[in-house]
Amino acid sequence: MGFLSDTELDGLSIVRMNFQVVGEGAFTPRPAMPSVEQADFFLGRVRDIDISAAFSFEPTSETMEIIRAIAAGDQRFANGAVALARDFDRQHVGQSKAGAFFAFELSANDPAVKLYALLKYDYSEVLTLRQSSARGQLRKIVQAFVKDKRALQKSALIRVVNGNVEAEISATDRGARSPSITDFFTRFLQVKRERDDVELNKAASDALLEILNTVPVAHWPSGRATALSTMREALRTSREISDDVVINAVWVAAGRPNDEELTDALRKRAVAALKKKKISGLSFQTNSTVFKVASKRKIRTVENVRIEFPDSLSGVVVDTAKEADGSAVITIRTQQIASDEVVTETIGNVRQLT
Repeated sequence: MGFLSDTELDGLSIVRMNFQVVGEGAFTPRPAMPSVEQADFFLGRVRDIDISAAFSFEPTSETMEIIRAIAAGDQRFANGAVALARDFDRQHVGQSKAGAFFAFELSANDPAVKLYALLKYDYSEVLTLRQSSARGQLRKIVQAFVKDKRALQKSALIRVVNGNVEAEISATDRGARSPSITDFFTRFLQVKRERDDVELNKAASDALLEILNTVPVAHWPSGRATALSTMREALRTSREISDDVVINAVWVAAGRPNDEELTDALRKRAVAALKKKKISGLSFQTNSTVFKVASKRKIRTVENVRIEFPDSLSGVVVDTAKEADGSAVITIRTQQIASDEVVTETIGNVRQLT
């Protein structure tokens, strides 16, 4: 959806996994898991948490260093997974529910790339099953999640390329308003927010232009300018911006087509644009400054040529290309010229020109 590429999603498989009980009493490591269990279920959960990266590791992040050591073979996966779970348990805040902390190493059919997923489930029953088999515990966890989708509390996706941990990290946290995460999870991962809500809103605005330019003109029955205005208004009046909000805005701007094939094509174009702008899967509050009520833009050249038009048409009907020497080419693409007349200059205009 966001962090993982289409190629990675197509070839995704679990190589190794481990889970530990966290958040209750003294931390007691469980033995290493000899094999992967419930692979299809957990691959589904990894796909569920695949959202664009809104955070990046701090250079001194211990979590990043443990992941690097595992990927490089400097630390056994099971030992590294225990170290991560132990640190998570150590920082676990009092009001958090006890549960199961999972670590996964994943492959995507590229030997240069290793992917890691960290998932924390709220699951009180796990505490009563310390002595039971891993398979028995996993079965209970799967059953608990099927009953309550909110059982997955925190998650993170990390990519390692040629032994180097990428700074960008995808993270979700049920305890905070998306795309933020709680202070506790921030301390554990040792990450910082890369973009604030205003920057995310600007990315969404850019995504609308991307969608407008990649969808054939014929699919905008009222024209491109009206389509963009319709999409921007849909986002402006929405409480928050998400994939579904953008996809629905595109569908409305395209005239609410009943053709399933066309609707699917529009959805794919929208998702591709959101992924390109790195906001796919994220939900964030709409910013009224970015998506403000339509305003006008005025351009005046040194030759006293003046152009006035709705700002929403910038880059759609009116395109300005600035050159290195300060000159510019302004291109206006219109469906039809509504009027073309010569107006007699006033004395004031003449004085301005001279």
